[in-house]
Amino acid sequence: MQSSPAATFRFSLQALLRPLVTAGLLLCCAVASACQPPDGADESWYTGYQGLRVLMEEQGLSAPGDLEQVLRNPSQSAVLLFGSMENVSRNDWLRLRRFVAQGGAALAAFEEPRFVRIPGITTWFPGPVTSNDPAFQYAGFSDVLQLPIERPHPLVQTVPSIVINRSGFFTEPEDPSLQWTAVVRCPEQLQPAPAVGSAILAVGVDPSGSGGLFILAADKSLFSDGMIWHGNNSILAINTVQQLAAGRRFYAVVESGQLSSSDSSPMPTPDAGSDAPPPQQFPDILRNQPPPLNQPPPFPPSISPPPSDLQTILRTANAVLDKLQQSDLLNRTLRDRPRSVRPGGWLRTMLLLVALIGGLWALLLLIRRSLPPLPEWKTRLMQSVYGVQTAQQIQTEEFGAAAEVLCRRFCVEVTGSPLESDWIRLRSSRPLTSAIAALPAPLKSSLEEIVGIAVQGSRISLPEYRFKQLGAHLRDLLLHHRRFPLLPAPATAHGS
Repeated sequence: MQSSPAATFRFSLQALLRPLVTAGLLLCCAVASACQPPDGADESWYTGYQGLRVLMEEQGLSAPGDLEQVLRNPSQSAVLLFGSMENVSRNDWLRLRRFVAQGGAALAAFEEPRFVRIPGITTWFPGPVTSNDPAFQYAGFSDVLQLPIERPHPLVQTVPSIVINRSGFFTEPEDPSLQWTAVVRCPEQLQPAPAVGSAILAVGVDPSGSGGLFILAADKSLFSDGMIWHGNNSILAINTVQQLAAGRRFYAVVESGQLSSSDSSPMPTPDAGSDAPPPQQFPDILRNQPPPLNQPPPFPPSISPPPSDLQTILRTANAVLDKLQQSDLLNRTLRDRPRSVRPGGWLRTMLLLVALIGGLWALLLLIRRSLPPLPEWKTRLMQSVYGVQTAQQIQTEEFGAAAEVLCRRFCVEVTGSPLESDWIRLRSSRPLTSAIAALPAPLKSSLEEIVGIAVQGSRISLPEYRFKQLGAHLRDLLLHHRRFPLLPAPATAHGS
């Protein structure tokens, strides 16, 4: 059976385009490296993403330079996040998830010094992932690994393996609104032990057909200019750009929480031969000089006193006795004694003082015997005020995220559709069915609030009592819907 000339031409065209695009990408990276100062004067190009930007623009996408403009058009935009995610707040992650749910595409490649909990998506661990097996080492480095592809996916088409550099790892993505595929995982020969079986590269696709795409990478240098030409990373970058740019017009690159447009370049740094003054050096002779007049003198060093011997103790006691003798304290006390008091009165006064002291001592003994013994003293670590407030804040944040998930599941069950545009019909000013019109006023207001939380999201901090009230309203509305459907069957089928 012979193939048609048209099919042969299409196959030849695809076979020619892929090496040409790869060669163009490598040429761009080589030109970028050649434009840098020699002898490693400036290696910021190695961690840049100019090659990825060139590929995005080759697909017809443009970077407007305004992240808000990109996020306002989800179905026509793609967002690329690289580097540290500490500046990305919880609200930003929720907004990014809604962006993907509405048809947007997102790529997130992490690099953090500690593990980071990404709300509703995954948990990232820093690593680095290493291996002592030469079969996984790339160029003989234990922390630069060449990992095989575990599961086939259009993202890794014609890519047998990828090269990672001091990569971390993340847990299985937990966002139920997307269908996740972990295309690269850590084999058993890798360290540390918790990394075995964890994901390095994962893809999430929206099953509703909206076109939403979310790509997670545990190594931010996977798509950088320095690593894109190692192994098959260039083909992976081409496939990734094709997935992100499918049917879209705009893109934005966010590096460590700051937006970088496509024509942006790093700030210039002074060369070795520039006229910039060298850093000020202080000679050693100036370090022992006294402080200036406008500054207070330094504190003297804390020196413990020398141990006292017997001669020093005796000399101190003799000095005290000499002072008492010179002051004539006893003679002056007897001289100032009231002359009208008889000698017997002094004796009675002394006896009264002794009796008073004895009575107080006996009273204290009685009180101590009557009281129960004190429990044994136990030391425990006290929690700081910041720790208490942080624990309460985490609890309220969990209530807010749980309320959002419950409201979205309620809207899916009532409307039969995962699209937010169908949920908005439940809060219309003109009810579609008599069941909604017959709802009591409290349930109507609760229905408005539930649909609002499902579409717009919940507050970050939600009190516990408010979460319980919302759960009771959800239960009442579900019971009412199962007896008297809020939407008719034809409308529900159309929305789904």
